[in-house]
This record gives sequence, structure tokens and C-alpha cells, in this order.
Amino acid sequence: NMNCDFDSDLKPPSQDSILLPLAQKGYPNAKYLLARYYLSQCGRNPQNAKLALEWYLNAAQDNDKHAAFTLSEIYSFSSSYYQCIVTENHIEKDIPKAIEYALKAEEREFAAGIAGAEATRFLNHKDERKAVEWYQKASELDDKNNPLIGYYDMRIAMIYDLGSPEIQDKDKAFEYYQIAAEQHHFMTTNEWPDLKVQI
Repeated sequence: NMNCDFDSDLKPPSQDSILLPLAQKGYPNAKYLLARYYLSQCGRNPQNAKLALEWYLNAAQDNDKHAAFTLSEIYSFSSSYYQCIVTENHIEKDIPKAIEYALKAEEREFAAGIAGAEATRFLNHKDERKAVEWYQKASELDDKNNPLIGYYDMRIAMIYDLGSPEIQDKDKAFEYYQIAAEQHHFMTTNEWPDLKVQI
């Protein structure tokens, strides 16, 4: 009879031993999957966080969209899932870089969301001019098929309309309300009775 007992020392090959040769041969998807594997092993060895980032960057350089999107999340600090990579690699928040990777991933709506979040951060810190700059960037980036198209223009209009006396500009407010209205944005002046400029 054939002996079917398995050698107790025999272990299945690890993912890195399978993926590493493929990644080294230049397969972008293998590079991305290898990065994910190292990310999953962050807790076992901090060095894995460095390897994960290295392979995400390598895969993105080879136009892997999944890797590029991951990097946009890493550099925008938009997901705690990648905290190990951020911490071990001493990554600082880099919004322009995050947007660059989001566009590389062909995720315009996400890129716009990153810019919009940065605008809101400045608005919360009472820096209305910087907020307007980032909302303008978000509007430029926004996917024209986004059902919420015009949202960032409406936010700009409200800052010029209802903001501090230093930034109020009724002509600019009117201009941006009009842009938002032309894009059929859901926030109409009827829904915002406090608006001082009517279009």
C-alpha cells in the first residue's frame, strides 16, 4: 500500500516565493500582489512595510492601476489600513502626490475628493482663501459624469457669499452659483434660504 503520510516538516511555499520571481521578471500584477503580501506581513517584521511600499511604487511605475490607487490612499492618509506602511516608512501626507497617483489610476472622482477634503480642512482652520484654491482644484479634477457635479463650485460660491468680510465677493459668488446651476447641481438657492446672492 502507498504510504500517504505527509512529512511534518513539509510546508507549502509562501506567497513571496511564488510571486517574487514573477515580480522580478517585470509582471506588474505580480508586483502589486507581492506588495499586498508584504503589507499583510507588516505585523511580523517592520521590514515588510518597506518592501510593500517598494513594490507598490514599482508596480505603479509599470502602470498598475491598483497599485497607483493604493499609493493615492497612502499619501492622502485616507485609509488607516496602510498605517503600517506610513509609520515604518516615515511617510508624510502629500496631497499633490496622492492626486497624481489617483489620476494615474484613472480615478478622477477620488482625486477630486482628495482635493475637496483638503479644502474642507483649510475651511475648518478658517483659511478661506486656501479652501477656495483647493475647491477650485477639486472642481477641475471632478469626473463630469459624477452625479454630484457642481458641488465644489457651490462650495466656492457659498464662501464668497457667506464667508468672512475679507473674502466676500458677490460677483464671484454669483459666477460660481451660476456654474453650479448650469451643471444642475442639487443644491439650489431655494434649499439655502440664507444665501445673499440669488441667481
